[in-house]
Amino acid sequence: MQPIAFVFDMDGVIIHSNPYHKIALHQFCEKYGYHLTEDELRNKIYGRTNKQWITNLLER
Repeated sequence: MQPIAFVFDMDGVIIHSNPYHKIALHQFCEKYGYHLTEDELRNKIYGRTNKQWITNLLER
């Protein structure tokens, strides 16, 4: 039997991807005329689904 393995990465264990998400979010928002503050990133975007944070962004 061949071994089968799954690797799950909780952000920051193997790869810290948050800085890349931040860059992508800023680029996305600037393309559509939004400027994100650090507070908005922490309070309205991080830890939420795409549907949740886009809704939060459009409500402002």
